[in-house]
Amino acid sequence: MVRHGGCLGVGLAAMGTARQDIYEQLKFNLYQDDAVTGEAAGIAMGLVMLGTKQATAIEDMVAYAKETQHEKILRGLAVGISLTMYGRLEEADALIESLCRDKDPILRWSGMFTIAMAYCGSGSNDALRRLLHVAVSDVNDDCKESSCHLPGLLVIQNSRTGLNEDLKMPKMDICSNAKPSHYAYPPPLEDKKEKTKEKVETAILSITAKQKKKDAEKKKEEEKMDTDEEKKDQQTEKKEKKEGEKMEVDTETKEESKDKEKEKEKGQREGKRWRERKAG
Repeated sequence: MVRHGGCLGVGLAAMGTARQDIYEQLKFNLYQDDAVTGEAAGIAMGLVMLGTKQATAIEDMVAYAKETQHEKILRGLAVGISLTMYGRLEEADALIESLCRDKDPILRWSGMFTIAMAYCGSGSNDALRRLLHVAVSDVNDDCKESSCHLPGLLVIQNSRTGLNEDLKMPKMDICSNAKPSHYAYPPPLEDKKEKTKEKVETAILSITAKQKKKDAEKKKEEEKMDTDEEKKDQQTEKKEKKEGEKMEVDTETKEESKDKEKEKEKGQREGKRWRERKAG
């Protein structure tokens, strides 16, 4: 991890100097084949050779990128390769073509970065078209994603370097015509705790009212059921009473008929006796 930070620090300190001794020291760390150190060394090599289009450096990095089994190292070299072509415009086209046709998706991803670095701030329509074409045609998600993010680098029209020729911070005065309100602090957040509490209470009251209404409807339905049962019982009682009265009337009628028949029979017997007496 210390070597990782050391490589990045050296790369930034010697950025764009193309110093061969520093480059060789970084390459030595790269060839140790340690994933963490190698990733930083790959980026740092590109920083040292920033915009130099140094053929030997590009060949070294591309060759090792195709040999290594560590994805971290491969990604570091992918960035380093693109940095060597910073601002080279059409001079980088041959390398871009080679990288974009590689079967390794990370090297194709490096091709996208190389387009952005080579045409950075140029506003080139051809470079933009190339990036957008990859965004809809490449089968790898990393390549698609990077080609969507990188077009922003093409339209940067001006920039300032934060270090002078002695690699020291210069004194600069920058005037901005933007409105001060654009850089103002956002308004403080309001405390919504009480408002939330009110909402909760409202929700509780709403639920309570719904429950009361539901209970009232249930009670009304139960009372209706009780009333219906009571009416049904009364109707049944009336029916039974009516049937009982009818049975009593029928019984009385039968008894009266029997009495009449008995009286009739008695009268017939008496008449028969009277006739017999009269005949004797």
